[in-house]
Amino acid sequence: MSTSSTFEDAQSAFEQGQYRVANAHLSDLLSKGSVDDRVRKLQLELMLKLGDGNRAIAALEQLPKGALNDVDRRVAFAHAHILQGSPEKTAELYRSVAEEDYSEEDFRMVLWAFRQTGKSDDFAAGMDAALARFPDSAHLNALAADQLYDLDLPKEAERFVDRAVENGPDVFEAQLIAGRKAIFEDQLEKAIVHYRKAHDINPTNVLPLTNIAGLHLDLGQVEEAGKVLRIATDLNGDFPFLQWQLARYKLDAGKGE
Repeated sequence: MSTSSTFEDAQSAFEQGQYRVANAHLSDLLSKGSVDDRVRKLQLELMLKLGDGNRAIAALEQLPKGALNDVDRRVAFAHAHILQGSPEKTAELYRSVAEEDYSEEDFRMVLWAFRQTGKSDDFAAGMDAALARFPDSAHLNALAADQLYDLDLPKEAERFVDRAVENGPDVFEAQLIAGRKAIFEDQLEKAIVHYRKAHDINPTNVLPLTNIAGLHLDLGQVEEAGKVLRIATDLNGDFPFLQWQLARYKLDAGKGE
């Protein structure tokens, strides 16, 4: 990183998926008071990408009203509330919004809220409406497939997975759900390929690496699992599913108590 960060440095790093570098540049700009609407908007996008709902809301609240249109502001607040673990707040944002006025992102936020609050009937009805409006959305198709896998309906999920990957090969969620499909088909090596693609798309999210490590263990590739787990632990060692995979690794490597 250069000794004096610029907005262009931060934006370039963000666009290249170098989120930690982008965050360092933004932190430098903020510490020096070099703040304008562009910096706050990029900070908002970055915090949402990093899964930090609290800092995303802080950035939102410091953006003047005219810096974002009403839809973008609503979606950003909804996303941040979900990241905070407050799906009820997300649902509340949409009580006064007519469904016909929903954007594709609005549907995603509402559906996430329904799913996290266990409102399966509302989720199903909402997903039908969403896909009727946005049938080619990679995000919506991936979400539909994920719910069907949770309901142990893998055959019904397949067409949604295929549509998600076809329409969004560079979408994180599409590669995640393709990995899940491959696991259901007992194609574990293929699943690893999809999870590696997901990691390449968003290297700050530890879930793909955690899944890769688990698959290596399933395949008896203990040394490979260890390599991946070291990277994942540096990224987010507190992730509960990662802790479980680490315990499996220690047992398989003869390091258990």
